[in-house]
Amino acid sequence: MLPTGIFLRKHLKNRESYVNNIFREAWFVELHDDGLKQNTITVLHSVLRPAFEMAVEDDILRKNPFKFKLSDLIPDDSQDRIPLTKEQQEKYLTFIKDYGNDNYYDDIVILLGTGLRVSELYGLAKTDVDLKNRCLYVRRQLCRTAERPNLDGKAVRSNVCFISLSDNPKSL
Repeated sequence: MLPTGIFLRKHLKNRESYVNNIFREAWFVELHDDGLKQNTITVLHSVLRPAFEMAVEDDILRKNPFKFKLSDLIPDDSQDRIPLTKEQQEKYLTFIKDYGNDNYYDDIVILLGTGLRVSELYGLAKTDVDLKNRCLYVRRQLCRTAERPNLDGKAVRSNVCFISLSDNPKSL
């Protein structure tokens, strides 16, 4: 795939220096044909659309060429995620125990048993774990900024998420 700058120069060569609907469609189709998934292209579209909308508001452009429904142009190639079976989980944990120096074994056991995201697990505090009632309270998640990791981020699921813990530590 061509880097965006090279692609833009290639497509803007011998044309007026603006982005039109034909260019936009060709660009998104080429990105998809080059192997980018719809979700990745959607992220790109979600950045371009508001940027060009600001250009319209500032009277730099008459209309926003990225103001369209992306699904009309790019087919949905997403796939459903299939959870690991118990057997696959056990094989994975055995592999981690045998070859992973036990560095992340406990973390992976918790992630598999609770369905937590990694950022939610590392955002847990001692006060979020209630062993008496066998539950976790997901109140925040670990968010990484340019400077350093921080725990200010709210949990993605909701403000507070309650997760019950199994009585069997091995199934946790």
